[in-house]
Amino acid sequence: MLRDWSDDVSPAAPNARRIETAEQFDKAWAGVFERIRKSSGRNAQPYMTLEPKDLRIEFLSSDVALVTFHFFGDKEIDRRTIIFKRFGSAWKIVHIHVSNL
Repeated sequence: MLRDWSDDVSPAAPNARRIETAEQFDKAWAGVFERIRKSSGRNAQPYMTLEPKDLRIEFLSSDVALVTFHFFGDKEIDRRTIIFKRFGSAWKIVHIHVSNL
């Protein structure tokens, strides 16, 4: 399902506990995407509009990058921290952290 993610990515929102398999990861994110689709009130894509702010990309090495950004909503500020790793010519997510303030 989510081929831009490493096979051993962890954790997956909205789970508080680490997900250990690709199947668990796909199932968790499928649930997130389904909730977004249902709550959008839309009948077709896009079901959500994301406008990242304060984007920062820091290369920790030639094959690892730390990416952070914010989303500003009506009632909260959401921060995302994502670690990407290069696998051959492809960059894949190996870790994601979600904070909602």
